[in-house]
Amino acid sequence: METWWVALSGSEQFFWVIAIISTIFLLCQFVMLLVGLDDQHDGSTDTDADFDGHVDGHDHDSDSDHDHDAGHHGLALKSFFSIRSLVAFFLGFSWGGLGCLESGLSLSAAVAISIVIGIVMASVVLLIFRALVGLRSNGTLSVKNAIGQKGVVLILVPANKNGYGKVHVTVQGRLCDLTAVTDGDISLPRGTSITVKDVKGDSLVVVKDQ
Repeated sequence: METWWVALSGSEQFFWVIAIISTIFLLCQFVMLLVGLDDQHDGSTDTDADFDGHVDGHDHDSDSDHDHDAGHHGLALKSFFSIRSLVAFFLGFSWGGLGCLESGLSLSAAVAISIVIGIVMASVVLLIFRALVGLRSNGTLSVKNAIGQKGVVLILVPANKNGYGKVHVTVQGRLCDLTAVTDGDISLPRGTSITVKDVKGDSLVVVKDQ
């Protein structure tokens, strides 16, 4: 190992050091991605919805708390985008430079080409993670999307907003159990077909389906 290292030129040693470090960082990020540490490094956990109430039997924080956590999570994602892009750049830069030197190109040509390779690599990684975040955002439920949807009463909804009930409503392709009220003069018993009229706070405003 020592003989191999000594036999390398100064430029080759430079590229090898960067290649080794960037590869180790990339492997660490990959492991963190597998175990989910990259999504929890800001001290918060993800939720399946951005609204109050119950979704599939799970409680969620208030909108203000979610927005606060979402802001921290967004900053954390931006930070990780920067780290991953930087690692991707040096990964492409180092291995590209080694490849150029192995091909017999001059150091200046190797540096110029490896910079281009690094930029392309960083851009590809950034686009991939933006696409992943886009998919994640598309999969996040928003209670506002329940407006206009039809459902069925699960627990009696008292008339004139005198109490809370629960309804089954499909939101973004998912069947959810959500807290509901009605401003009608008649209570909505279990099994009644309803339509979501509006959203008020952490509850759906529903009316009997006509």
